[in-house]
Amino acid sequence: MDNQQEMTPLEAVTHLFVCLLLADNKMDFEEREAWSEAITELFPDHSEGRAVEFMQDAARLVLMLDSFGRRNYAINLCAEIKAHFSEDELQNKFGPKVASLVEADGMVFSSEKEMVEDINLCAEIKAHYSKDDLQNKFGPKVASLVEADGM
Repeated sequence: MDNQQEMTPLEAVTHLFVCLLLADNKMDFEEREAWSEAITELFPDHSEGRAVEFMQDAARLVLMLDSFGRRNYAINLCAEIKAHFSEDELQNKFGPKVASLVEADGMVFSSEKEMVEDINLCAEIKAHYSKDDLQNKFGPKVASLVEADGM
């Protein structure tokens, strides 16, 4: 993925979210709905058809990668996303959307947990939150992931 062309913010976020959604090798209805809501909130003026095309392209690409490749691809996407969003947007808009995707199907798999950790580290989302802030902003499941890591 080193040859990755520069993406629009919508495309980069969609590809990153698809990496997260496919971390457990499946994308169910609740996760697709959470993706749609997240994209609409992050990009209110987006074209739904264009976003769906990006999601389909991302799914094709991500499904060809092994778990290590997916994690590396996600880290590269995070770096690109950080260039498009302010720190405030990353903390208050993007971070909660990552959490909503993870919690969408009601289960958090270890592969999803690892992907969230990568995203949090790369986007520096956790660095500015106390345990109570994480609980309030991202929900109990994500807060418990952070507690389990001792952060």
